[in-house]
This record gives sequence, C-alpha cells and structure tokens, in this order.
Amino acid sequence: MATITQVIQRLQNLKGNLPEIASSSIEDTKENFLGLNASQLALGLDSLGNETSLDGSLEYQPATIRHKKKYGAGLGAITDRITLYDTGKMYESETLEMSGDTISLAFNTDYAEEVLSRTGPQVLGLNSENKTSYAFGAFFEAMRPKVEEIIQIPLQ
Repeated sequence: MATITQVIQRLQNLKGNLPEIASSSIEDTKENFLGLNASQLALGLDSLGNETSLDGSLEYQPATIRHKKKYGAGLGAITDRITLYDTGKMYESETLEMSGDTISLAFNTDYAEEVLSRTGPQVLGLNSENKTSYAFGAFFEAMRPKVEEIIQIPLQ
C-alpha cells in the first residue's frame, strides 16, 4: 500500500509526463480519429455539427449529381448530401499530424486545397459528439495503461 506522499509523488510524475502520454495516445489511436472523421464526412457533417456545404450550397450541382448517378458506387453514388466522396482517394489520403498540443488534419491530394476553399476548414475535425466518443473511447483506452503504470493505481 502506498503512502500519501508516494501517491502525491506519482501524481506529480504523471503531471510532468501528461503531454507526452496524451501525444503518444493520439498517435496510437490516429486511425480511430480518422475513421470517426471519415464517418462524419460520409454523413455530410462538418466539425461544427452543421451539414457540409460546397460553395455555400447544401446540395451538389446538377452536373455532379448526374456524374455520381452514372459513375458512382456506394458512397460515391450518394447525392442527398455533400459527402466529398467520389473515388475515395481523398478520404484515404487524410492524415493526422501532431505538433505540440495541436492536432492537424489534412487531405493529401492534388485537389484538396480547392475542396477546402469550397467547403471551409471546418470540414476537417470531429464534431462535439465524435470528440466525446473519441475522448472516452479509443483515446482513454490507449491512455489508461500509461497512466496506471505511473500512478500504480488501476483506473476503471
């Protein structure tokens, strides 16, 4: 059994290591984060919880609808909301990078800059519901053993 002094020392140690623990936990769970963002995009929602718009419109242009109906498959054929999905290349190219305490998302395609200029940067990032799901799901589960190792107390 630990003394109060030992518990306090462990908690101080945790405090000093928390930025690294959080960063490594985000790195460990980046695929979960990106998956939540992709699911959110597929639902036509942005990081603010609003419907995704393209050039200020919540609907695809008629030419885009014709193209998606003719050539689209699966999510690429969806026209009732803006999904930003055609072939899947943009979704597959999404990356998450950590710099200090900042998380940055990006699409790595030759047309990503144009898409973001037409949708706004809010298309990247988790909405409130998905932030909560991520924080208390994959992120917490990745962080738990790292915290338990330092404080030597199991977390439930």
